[in-house]
Amino acid sequence: MWFGSRPEPGDDAAPGTCMSGSPSRPVTGLILAGGLARRMGGGDKPLHMLAGRPILAHVVERLRGQCGRLLLNANGDPARFAAYRLPVVADTLAGFAGPLAGILAGLDWLARRGQPRQRGRRYALRSR
Repeated sequence: MWFGSRPEPGDDAAPGTCMSGSPSRPVTGLILAGGLARRMGGGDKPLHMLAGRPILAHVVERLRGQCGRLLLNANGDPARFAAYRLPVVADTLAGFAGPLAGILAGLDWLARRGQPRQRGRRYALRSR
């Protein structure tokens, strides 16, 4: 999931991909790392191990080269993600409201401190 400047006509980026995070095309990636993990046996989904590393480590590694900055949406103690050096934003809606609550939290964060909006530019919300 990412937030950023909408691709211009003729851009080569495929739908659902992050475009390079450059000054002319700032892109902020939002990682939705919440949920109760009921189907995964409970616990903290982003910290579950996959191929010897936390799932979140795989996601961050993949997105760092594609997005100018990353933002992590997760509830609970943000200190558990300190090693990733990412801003962590919690849902602003009470009770586990689902992934749309995470998207809202990310949009609110961008509106308060994030990506400056340029006149004449539209913004896209895309997901893969």
